Amino acid sequence: MPKPTKPNQPTKNSYVANADGWTAGEWRAKGSPLELTEEQAKYENVTLVPKEPAKAAPAKGSAAKK
Repeated sequence: MPKPTKPNQPTKNSYVANADGWTAGEWRAKGSPLELTEEQAKYENVTLVPKEPAKAAPAKGSAAKK
């Protein structure tokens, strides 16, 4: 008899709250991190955190001149 398989668990992603207020059943400050599935995030005021942080541009005049 085959072993029962586990149902696939939805993947949770990192998000941040866009404003102070109730998000996913808790009071959160703007910018607070939280983990949600894509389905949950559809109904919340959140922004997906990028997988790789964007590289910052060097400040103007920071390069050494020869």
